[in-house]
Amino acid sequence: MKYQLPSRAKKTLVDGAISNEVIIEKAHEWAALHANKKTRDKMDEVIAGLDERTARKIVLCGQRISGGLEPKVVK
Repeated sequence: MKYQLPSRAKKTLVDGAISNEVIIEKAHEWAALHANKKTRDKMDEVIAGLDERTARKIVLCGQRISGGLEPKVVK
């Protein structure tokens, strides 16, 4: 029986899911837009087109970043 290496397993995502690294990147972008009151209307563009669960992960992680906490992707 063959087992996949962990480095390759990260790249194999199920059902078009987005990896945690991408979620954290988008959360940083979301938090940067949130920091400036003039760009807050563009925050929705970061999560546009994503499924509700992934968008929620990005927003929650972005809120943590905005509050000065370490990024953390919730399940």
